[in-house]
Amino acid sequence: MPNPSLTRDSAKRRNFDLLNSYYRAHRREVMAYALYFSRNEEDAHDALQETFCLAMESLTRNVQVIEKPRAWLLHIARNVLLRKQDRARQEALLWKKKAENVTINSNFSLQVLDGVLARDITAHIRREFSEPMQEIFVLRHYHEMNLNEIAEVTDLPVTTVHRMLSKITAEVQTRFSSASGDSGRNEATAG
Repeated sequence: MPNPSLTRDSAKRRNFDLLNSYYRAHRREVMAYALYFSRNEEDAHDALQETFCLAMESLTRNVQVIEKPRAWLLHIARNVLLRKQDRARQEALLWKKKAENVTINSNFSLQVLDGVLARDITAHIRREFSEPMQEIFVLRHYHEMNLNEIAEVTDLPVTTVHRMLSKITAEVQTRFSSASGDSGRNEATAG
């Protein structure tokens, strides 16, 4: 009677060798398709990797012979890319809802921006942050725009706007506000 573990190991090896031959023969086509579909090299690489992982899982589950491996792999890649696109669309909707719920009262400008301190903060931002981050800070805290409006003005994704704004706001608040709420003018004038 054959050893079941040897049979499983030989099946795994056969599947791995088969997938390896599919990878060598079709990876460029799958990558080209993913690039065409996603228009983004990083997303295309991710899709390529996920496609071949899913292909390996499918080979492990099913003992059937793949008659048209190229079409089979492109079908898997298409599904991967459609799911990725759907997740991105859902994430964008969530960020849009979150951005609409951000109230003007959370503006940093209402908490601390006035007179000399505003000039100190502005000077600090010009020294320490890139132009895109400066623009985002100004649009949010001086023009009181929400995240969606800033994303529209800057042509950046809402998630990027949120991340950049959080970083710059946290640093400004840390530098210019003490635990008691007093401004850190001494730190600003000393630096």
